[in-house]
Amino acid sequence: VARARRALRVAHRDVTIRVKTFSIVVDRRPSFADARCAMASTAETCAAIDRALTNLALTDDDKLERVLGVLVPKAIEMLDTTDAVARAKVLRLLSHINKRLDPAPWVKLPIDALVTTYATNESAMVRNFALVYVEKACGRVGDGATRERAIGRALRGLSARNAEHVDVL
Repeated sequence: VARARRALRVAHRDVTIRVKTFSIVVDRRPSFADARCAMASTAETCAAIDRALTNLALTDDDKLERVLGVLVPKAIEMLDTTDAVARAKVLRLLSHINKRLDPAPWVKLPIDALVTTYATNESAMVRNFALVYVEKACGRVGDGATRERAIGRALRGLSARNAEHVDVL
């Protein structure tokens, strides 16, 4: 027991194992492989955004509503990244979405998912874009009850929001 309570450190390349009072904690020290992995992750993210943009460009108008129902909330949540390249690609994707939405007023946006993104995310950029798309979605919702329910959810915590958001809501 005394031997187990004593901290045991075993350092092997980039892994440190500590044993303290019957629990094992594995720490991983950052290495060059992690940096390469982060770059690969950024490249994979950018490639996925490019594929989404290409697929969106090839989507017919009759299937646009179903695609945007999934794509818009995910794209807005991706704005929470610290990577400037990925953020620029997401902004380009959102710009293309706007170009597709302008001539198609019959396409509905997922107001519930957008309000959830607005209410739960702490990033100012994500909240701003979510609110813009909530506003667009309100104009496209045919059912008044759905609009009222969504706006009611968005109004929760209104006193903690900034003045611009209060004016829009």
